[in-house]
Amino acid sequence: KDDNSKFWATYKKVSTEYDDDFLERANDDMGIILTFAGLFSAVNIIGMQPNPGDTTNALLLYLIQLTINGPNSVPDINTLSSSTVFPSSTVWIQSLSYASLTFSVLAAFGAVLGKQWLNSYKVSQEGEALEERGIERQMKLDGIEYFHLQTQ
Repeated sequence: KDDNSKFWATYKKVSTEYDDDFLERANDDMGIILTFAGLFSAVNIIGMQPNPGDTTNALLLYLIQLTINGPNSVPDINTLSSSTVFPSSTVWIQSLSYASLTFSVLAAFGAVLGKQWLNSYKVSQEGEALEERGIERQMKLDGIEYFHLQTQ
């Protein structure tokens, strides 16, 4: 019985060192993914905004025509309405932008799930015996290796 408790005490010491290193690297990796996904999403959303200069230019043109033709003239208001027909290149670019935004959000979601899983990996059952905690930790480690979640 004494050898058994020595084994589990040594196992706990070695596994704690290994787990702390693994969790630090994995948390850093997930943080980088979250940062990149957030920045990429922000830049992507900015690129998908309509150009406010087009509306301003149309309004300025309207005011110039009104000034030149006089207040009694009826200018063509249809030039102010935005066009609902877009060139196919614009449609493709917007479609790719929305697809990349979707993947960026999915990457951020995966990173958040990964961080939550890492937090649950570190938590051990306080009321359990050292041997039971060691077995539980080893099962989690086996799962990490099975799903190739090691970060080296």
